[in-house]
Amino acid sequence: MNAIPVRTSLRNAPGRPLNREELDRLRERAWQECGLVCLYPDEFSNDFVKQGAANDMAKKFGKRMKR
Repeated sequence: MNAIPVRTSLRNAPGRPLNREELDRLRERAWQECGLVCLYPDEFSNDFVKQGAANDMAKKFGKRMKR
């Protein structure tokens, strides 16, 4: 009996978590190809802007997981 193929977006997922350098290369490509901005919270130089961005993202996506 043949298995039914399952469509998934996970076939291109990395087999392990990406390190910071690998994530930075993806961020660069996302910016250059799509105009997508991905910032780490510690990259904000202004605490007011940082808190505002954190509030907006928490409202849209939910609270961050604690590390």
